Amino acid sequence: MRINIRNGINLNIKKSEKFKTIKIYIDFMAPVNVNETSMRVLLAQILETSSEKYPTQTALAEQLSWMYGASFGASVFRYGNQQGIRFTFNLVNGKYLGLSNEKQAELIKSAFQFLNEVIFHPLLGDEAFDQETFIRQKENVIDYLNSALDDKQQLAAIELRKLYYANDLAFANGVLGSVDLMQEVSNSKLFAYYKNSLNHNLVNISVLGDVDVDVIKKLVLKLPFDERNSEKLSSPFNHHQDFSLVKRNELDQPVSQSKLNFAFSFPVYWSEKDYFAALVFNELLGASPISMLFSNVREKESLAYYAQSVYSPYTGLLVVETGINSQDAPHVEELVLQQIRDINQGKFTKDQFDRVISKIISDRQIADDNQQALMGAMILKELFGRELTNEEWFANIEHVLKEDVMTIASKVKLQAVFFLKGA
Repeated sequence: MRINIRNGINLNIKKSEKFKTIKIYIDFMAPVNVNETSMRVLLAQILETSSEKYPTQTALAEQLSWMYGASFGASVFRYGNQQGIRFTFNLVNGKYLGLSNEKQAELIKSAFQFLNEVIFHPLLGDEAFDQETFIRQKENVIDYLNSALDDKQQLAAIELRKLYYANDLAFANGVLGSVDLMQEVSNSKLFAYYKNSLNHNLVNISVLGDVDVDVIKKLVLKLPFDERNSEKLSSPFNHHQDFSLVKRNELDQPVSQSKLNFAFSFPVYWSEKDYFAALVFNELLGASPISMLFSNVREKESLAYYAQSVYSPYTGLLVVETGINSQDAPHVEELVLQQIRDINQGKFTKDQFDRVISKIISDRQIADDNQQALMGAMILKELFGRELTNEEWFANIEHVLKEDVMTIASKVKLQAVFFLKGA
């Protein structure tokens, strides 16, 4: 059920008795902006770890413990051209603890009071966030960003993204921003951004679990959100401007396992006509242990420690990642591209195709019993104004033909290659 609380404030509730917890999301949404990415990361970190009433992480933890072991977190995310800060609260479904209806109602009320506190009443100092908290959390974020570079698989992914989004700095930096941009964030600048986000961002509130719709609505109405006219996007999806020549970069490091990664433009977007054929293509190419990359590059040729593909239907990006011995790079690149050509030419068996379809359907059926996956479906419906019901989803997947997958493979265009060359 969707309820418009105020202009720019939307509530989505899905009542379900099959989960042992009640999950609440409060999302602040805005268009992706390179100047805001790092601030959103730091803002989430500060609001997650302290507030006026709970000035320390210990105080926060004690309050959550009192609420029968509830959990809370703040994070950042992206869907295409939209970026968000998400406040997540999980609390137990009281009937599994034998709580009375009155006690359960008090518990849910306490959850929204907690969210009200951490979102609207941060720990402040002199006309900004508490300076000690600001400095500590900024250092923590910078340390995390630097540590990501020590993970060579992450490093290769970061460098590939920079190549692919060479003309789009906001996406080149990724959802967590960069150390350079984080260094530039001041306390006063972040606090001004916090107040602006609070007053102008689109707010989507999602609740899933064994709840009373009227009770949730009343609790949400008590949150001090003002009406707002949020910025409208021309398209929620990110459309990449293709390069005429493939961009390449190589980095030498003393690592035992080299990383050879590929970025392809794959302009097929979520819920479009060809979306389901694209899902099958990706699964067949490299998204599962029954894929062609796994079978041919890793198993048959023994040329990769891992070989996998990832498809983003919100940005039209297909990534292939491999871990290899450095001397095998030319052969691996040719084999990766050959798998795509083979799919385009129909060089895969009916058994492979049927197994891929069965796995996709099985994964979807499993997701239908996953609370987080169902929350994700609620978010997609709100952001993109379109719902893919299970009936529609299964019908579309089952109607994908071999010829559809062959045709969709022709849309894949290599754009960037990054090679992390080891010893």
